[in-house]
Amino acid sequence: LPLSLTLRRMARRTWRRWRTRELLWGTNVEDPWQHLRLWEYDKNLFTYTVLYHRSRRAEYERAMRDPRWAHARWVRLTSPAAIEAFAREFEAQAGKRT
Repeated sequence: LPLSLTLRRMARRTWRRWRTRELLWGTNVEDPWQHLRLWEYDKNLFTYTVLYHRSRRAEYERAMRDPRWAHARWVRLTSPAAIEAFAREFEAQAGKRT
């Protein structure tokens, strides 16, 4: 998904988890203040995402062209609507197999 959409969703999810004190794992809860320390990219999910979004996308595109993965079926979904449509189709096909 586009970086702008990814960052908006992360911000919304972080805010919700912090407000509701949602338990993430063990006894850990969201700490939105760590996300203000942009220089700590190893601890800051927002900085990490900005720094690595483009390179991860390029990495997947290279893998799609790599002959070692020719046997794999790649599905590139670039919008929330495409994801929803794919999920509906997947569920429909899974329902036919059972």
